[in-house]
Amino acid sequence: MSLLCGGASYPVAKGALFYAPALILILYRFLITTVFMAVVARREIATMSWGDRLRGLAMGTVVFSVSIAETYGVASTSATNTALIISLSLIFTPILDYGLSGRPPPAAYWRALPYQVSVSGGSARSIAVTRLCWALQFCERF
Repeated sequence: MSLLCGGASYPVAKGALFYAPALILILYRFLITTVFMAVVARREIATMSWGDRLRGLAMGTVVFSVSIAETYGVASTSATNTALIISLSLIFTPILDYGLSGRPPPAAYWRALPYQVSVSGGSARSIAVTRLCWALQFCERF
């Protein structure tokens, strides 16, 4: 379900940008998520170490930066073009990781690569397929 919502979020964001600026949309998105997680994970949050909190802050900063780039990308171009760029980034990320870490992508990546490339047309379906393939590759590592 999250794969479908992830792919469908670009047209929804494009429509929402007619009514609010990008930073306001991101503010609402992060505010809703913060309130939801504060309720759902309140026990885990209470027992977190300072190191975990700092790592969470660093990761949240990265996610926030990506969200800003995606939302401004949707505002600057069509949702289809934004989806194409995101789907291509999902394809190239394991290759870039290999260049930086020296760890080759898992076998599932190479098996799924032809299909990922063939469906990377920027549609919600292609985003869902590439995210599913990426998730399967990630799960194979563990």
